[in-house]
Amino acid sequence: MSGERGVELAIAAAEAVARPHSGVTAPASLIAEFVLGEGGVIPAPARWGQALRRTASTLGVPLIADEVQAGMYRTGPAWAFQHSGIEPDMMVISKGLGSGIPIAVLVVRKEFDVWEPGAFTGTFRGNAMAFAAASAVIRFARENGLRGQVTARGKIFLDGLNAVASDSALVGDVRGVGLMLGVEIVDPDMPWPDDAGAPAPELAARIQQACLQHGLIVETGGQYGNVVRFLPPLTIDEPDIAAALNAFDAALSAVERTR
Repeated sequence: MSGERGVELAIAAAEAVARPHSGVTAPASLIAEFVLGEGGVIPAPARWGQALRRTASTLGVPLIADEVQAGMYRTGPAWAFQHSGIEPDMMVISKGLGSGIPIAVLVVRKEFDVWEPGAFTGTFRGNAMAFAAASAVIRFARENGLRGQVTARGKIFLDGLNAVASDSALVGDVRGVGLMLGVEIVDPDMPWPDDAGAPAPELAARIQQACLQHGLIVETGGQYGNVVRFLPPLTIDEPDIAAALNAFDAALSAVERTR
């Protein structure tokens, strides 16, 4: 369920976990992705994030933020949980942190850091080149005002996608934050509870292939596999945004003409 009612139900589900007679086994932790990536580019409402924070605190368990895809300025702020105005107890970071160099990091509050030095080791951990790359990425982001750039260019990209979508019956929704954007593809001729049309993963796959033919790489995702996802470089400039929008417009139009 989407809309305001969906938000209310999601908050109620989060808060129910902390009730003694909810029937839910007390969790060891709460893990959340504050902008769903593979799930279809769905930004979490701030109130939901705040409800998770309250619930974790009530239960006395850590709130863990999955920032693997949405972190490192992908949505504007350094971390996606910042849109909710909260702080987690742990964060999992990867992907953008290394800017192409494989790395994964677990950041924890000091009170959770109970291992003695050397207690948690492994053959493939602590790669010096990966740490150097991550340090360079963080330094570049801070020195070049990446948060502001991503926020501004993300708005340009989102506005452009909305403009393209306004002329197409195949688009059920355009959403996202920063440079993590998604376009939901639907079949307007198939019945569905809302007015947009049924999820159309086959059409989304065709649009993805058509985008590639126009020089644009996009991904698909979502519950039904019908969300075309845009995850451009965080340093993308306005001419490249315009080129991407033109390619998507051409691909969308081509599929719509031949469906």
